[in-house]
Amino acid sequence: MRDDRRPAAVTVVAWLYIAVGGAMFASHFPGLLAGRADSGWVELTEALAVVAGVFLLRRRNWARWLAVAWMAFHVAISFPVVRMLAVHGAFFAVIAWVLFQPAAGRYFRGGASGAGGAGSGRGAGAGGAAAADGAADGEAPDGAAAGHEAG
Repeated sequence: MRDDRRPAAVTVVAWLYIAVGGAMFASHFPGLLAGRADSGWVELTEALAVVAGVFLLRRRNWARWLAVAWMAFHVAISFPVVRMLAVHGAFFAVIAWVLFQPAAGRYFRGGASGAGGAGSGRGAGAGGAAAADGAADGEAPDGAAAGHEAG
């Protein structure tokens, strides 16, 4: 039986990314219009937060990695301001914990079985046929040689 329900904590994190990214994009937009040198990069960063939030809601596994990377970037740019580092570090820890709990992992893999769910990257496309052919040749179904882990 598959559990397709999104964990509430994932929903909260996703909407926070959308809200914060959207608000910061709007607040920095005048700088972009004024032609400030770094405004394009700032706006790109804020847009990535919105993208992460939207695709967390759309059950894309890569979006949780983007969300964690986005927060890690903010931790890195917090140096040497201790207060910012502490705040961003705490947010990073909470977000990573929420997005990588077992329930969140099952959700992003498409349910308890983990096979073929939305955003899992698995299915009955060309890769499915190739996997079936590989299994007949002594390879594991994921395309790796039997007995060896995929790199």
